[in-house]
Amino acid sequence: MLRGETHLPSFINLQYPGKSFVTAWEIVINIWSLRWRWGKPRERDTLCYIHLMEESPATMEPAKLTFEFEEPDVSHLITEDDEPVDNPFSEKQQRMLADSLHASWTKEMREGRPFVAFANVGLFFVPKNPALVPDVQVSLDVELPEDLWEKKNRSYMTWVYGKPPDIVLEIVSNTKGGETDRKFKTYAEQGVAYYIIYDPQTIYGSRPLRAYELHGRTYVEMLEPSWLPGALIGLKLWEGVYEDYKAVWIRWCDRQGQLLPLAREQVERATKQAEEATKQAEEATRRAEEAKKQLEERAKQVQDAEDRAARLEARLKELGEEV
Repeated sequence: MLRGETHLPSFINLQYPGKSFVTAWEIVINIWSLRWRWGKPRERDTLCYIHLMEESPATMEPAKLTFEFEEPDVSHLITEDDEPVDNPFSEKQQRMLADSLHASWTKEMREGRPFVAFANVGLFFVPKNPALVPDVQVSLDVELPEDLWEKKNRSYMTWVYGKPPDIVLEIVSNTKGGETDRKFKTYAEQGVAYYIIYDPQTIYGSRPLRAYELHGRTYVEMLEPSWLPGALIGLKLWEGVYEDYKAVWIRWCDRQGQLLPLAREQVERATKQAEEATKQAEEATRRAEEAKKQLEERAKQVQDAEDRAARLEARLKELGEEV
C-alpha cells in the first residue's frame, strides 16, 4: 500500500449532487507517478482512492488530499504464451529497431534519460483488461526492473513503471489489425505520446509510414515523422539488407536524420576503422623506414666525402713535402 499527500488544484471544479464544494467524499482518479490526470471517474481509471481532509471550495484554496494506492493483483494476467504471433519480416523489423536503440542511442542523444525498449511484449494499462502487444514500445525516464522473472515485470504494466510508453509502434501484417481504430483510440486515451504505424504493404493507403503525436486525448498526424521531439529520436524509411534480406525497413535516426547504427554496423565500422588505422600505421612505418634508409645513405655519402677530403689533404701534404 502506497500512501501520500497532495493538494487539489484550485482550477478543478468538482461537481457533486447539491454541492458547490466537496467535504469528505471519496474521489476516484488516475495516477501516473504522482502526476495527476483529472477527468470524469471511469471504471477503468479506478486505480487510486483520494480522501478529502479539509472542506474547501474547489474554485478557491486548494483542498488538502491524502491518497492510498494499492498495487493490484497480477497473478491472473496472461503475460506470455506459446502461440506464434508474427511473420518473419515483422520479427526481423522488431529486432532491428530494438537492436539499434541499445547499440547506438547514447546518453548524450537522450539527454541522460534512462529508457526501456521492448519488442513484442505485452502492454497492460489496467489489470482487468488483457494486454495489447505492440511490435515495439519505448519508454523514457524508467529503468529495467532487477528481477525480470517476477510476474509483474514480465510485461510492461503501466502501474509498475509509473507511466505509459512514450512510443508505441505497430507493424501492419497481412491483414488489418485495428491499427487505425481500436488500437489508435486505446493508445490515445491511455496517454501514449507517439503512435507509429508501419504499413510495408500499404494496406491502409499509399504511405507506408505514419506518425501521430498526442494532443490532449487525441492523436494528430505529424507531417514530418522523421523527428519525435518529446522522445528525442526520429524514424525514417531505409532500403537495404538486414540479415541477408533486402527490403524497405524503418530505422531510428537522430535530429540530423542520421541513422542510428545497428550493433553489426558498429562492429563493421569499428573493424573498418581498425583496418584503416592498421594500414595507416603500416604506411607510417614504411615511410619511417624509407626515411631512415635515406638518412643512412646520406650519412654514408657524408662519410665518403669526408674520407675523400681526408685522403686528398694527405696527398697534398705528401706532395708539399716532396717539393
